[in-house]
Amino acid sequence: MLRLVDARDRAGQRNQASAALSLFLTQNPGNVPVLRLLGSWQVAAGEHDAAIETLETLRERVGDRDPAVLALLAFAYAGAGEPEAAQGYAGAAYVLAPSNPMTVDALSWALYADDNVGAAVPLAVKAVRLAPQDATIRWHMAQIAEAAGNRPVAIANAQAALGDLRFADRAAAKALIAGS
Repeated sequence: MLRLVDARDRAGQRNQASAALSLFLTQNPGNVPVLRLLGSWQVAAGEHDAAIETLETLRERVGDRDPAVLALLAFAYAGAGEPEAAQGYAGAAYVLAPSNPMTVDALSWALYADDNVGAAVPLAVKAVRLAPQDATIRWHMAQIAEAAGNRPVAIANAQAALGDLRFADRAAAKALIAGS
């Protein structure tokens, strides 16, 4: 089922992928991989409150030792305007997996969400070094660099993110590059 959902999503058929995911989830509400995928999609779609609900349910099932779940919770809480909770989850994820690009990015993003740009910059740089092809990490780096006043780095990372055709925040990245 997960391969079907992934294939549909990669083919640009997100509606069909979502339908398959929803059907499977109604029949298997406690399935860990499906809850993780749903939570990540909710975070990516900006559905932060729903993501928090999904991911907290998942965390209750798997515990506090899954860095991916903790990192996703950090992104969800940061998006929901709760930077302290975001930093708590991101910090815990980072302790478990300090060389995982997702956990490094989560901690840099949580710090940025709390207006601690100075602490976010080196972590964002580390995340880009660990995963230079990841458009989301590049986009986060672009926004953090822009907040730090480093336009050349911001523009370069926004352009790198735009190089991925599946990158969703295209309008915002183009606006950053244009200086709007």
